[in-house]
Amino acid sequence: MNVLVPAILAALVPLVFIVIVSKISSRYLRAAGVLGAALSFGLALVTVLLQGHGESISTLGPFVFHFDAVAASLSLPMTLAIAVIMLATPQKQLTTHMVNHAMGLLSAGLFAILADNPVTLITAEIISALWAASLIREGYQGRALRLFMGISIVAYLASIVVLGHMNILVQPFSQIEYTLAQEMYIVTGLLGLAVMNRLGVFPWSIWMAGTFEHSRGAQTLLAMVPMAGVAPAIYLVEPMLEALNPHMLHTLVPVLLGAAVTSAALGLVQNNLSRSFAFLLSSVEALILAGALDSSPMGVTGSEILWASTLLGATGFGLTVVVSMARVNDCKFSAFGGLAAHTPALALFFLILGAAMTGIPGTTGFVGAELILNGSVSHGIFPLILIVTVLCVQGLSVMRLFFTIFYGTPVKAAHGMELMTRERVAFFGTVIILILGGLLPSIIPLISATA
Repeated sequence: MNVLVPAILAALVPLVFIVIVSKISSRYLRAAGVLGAALSFGLALVTVLLQGHGESISTLGPFVFHFDAVAASLSLPMTLAIAVIMLATPQKQLTTHMVNHAMGLLSAGLFAILADNPVTLITAEIISALWAASLIREGYQGRALRLFMGISIVAYLASIVVLGHMNILVQPFSQIEYTLAQEMYIVTGLLGLAVMNRLGVFPWSIWMAGTFEHSRGAQTLLAMVPMAGVAPAIYLVEPMLEALNPHMLHTLVPVLLGAAVTSAALGLVQNNLSRSFAFLLSSVEALILAGALDSSPMGVTGSEILWASTLLGATGFGLTVVVSMARVNDCKFSAFGGLAAHTPALALFFLILGAAMTGIPGTTGFVGAELILNGSVSHGIFPLILIVTVLCVQGLSVMRLFFTIFYGTPVKAAHGMELMTRERVAFFGTVIILILGGLLPSIIPLISATA
């Protein structure tokens, strides 16, 4: 049996559930969403168990797929992230439209990490951006989302044309020989624009914060969590820059780290919860991208592990933010205060998941952040200082949010704030997985494959 069969089925199952969800009653939406993500998780887990730590490759026309330690490390948290969103999304926000788009983003994200040539990867990224662009249909936030996702889509389409002209569009990544050509500069710029825009790296974090401020819902969180966007940087942008001019990587990494510091600092001066979270997430994603463009294997591995951790950590923490705003029906700090007295469980999960997203020791994110830190040694002392600064400012931002929301002058509302059972299950499960990855990093396929 080709072990890629269950991996591809895991990516196809959400598409089947899009049809199912469109035909069922709204009372079964949550169960259908959880079931679709659970089936994808089960098939991805079967693939991991069958595969071990080797690599499997399969071709379907011009599309080439592979399953390796990277795909194994990302497919499981990606499917779990969608299951957590389905469980913890407030009832009023859970619609057929949202569940369908969650399934579509999951499918596109899984195909992106399975891709083994440029046309497969970029096609998956375009489909993911299309799903994200149509998440919000009305208002300022919907127009902003369509505009910025459209920029990424246009950049991806243009890069397909250039890569086709270079005759490397359908070649497997391991067989591509990059040459010093003018087209290389063009395609690197296009892909860099698409990736930074898709992830919301500063200054694109400004649109991300504005969109989340106006919607404050789980559907916007779906567009913000990095289901896609990182893979093109790892498999295309980094090797192209390495072939063109390695010194460009030594310049771009500090620039991205500076963007991470800037976003984290912006999060510290916001006056509402949604914008603070958006800037904090942008800072983490900039750190992931900096690691992805590191010329050292350790930095790239750290980026991939931090990406996997952020899929769960940002989802869990983002949902605690969404649930908190839903409880008081506002996002301004003036509406919060003293929530710990009304919902101590939410306060605990908010603190742990926020710390986990920013790489506190004992969590999976810390493993990735430390590898990025060690890999940056080749770039000199300045990137090391920037990374430490990023992590410190991110941690400070989380603590500021925690004390602002859950302590201080109590809010008037005192009833109906405690977490529901499904929310407790979602948050507790996320915490356990993130801690297991930090305390037992050998269970992460990327770590065990290089041990």
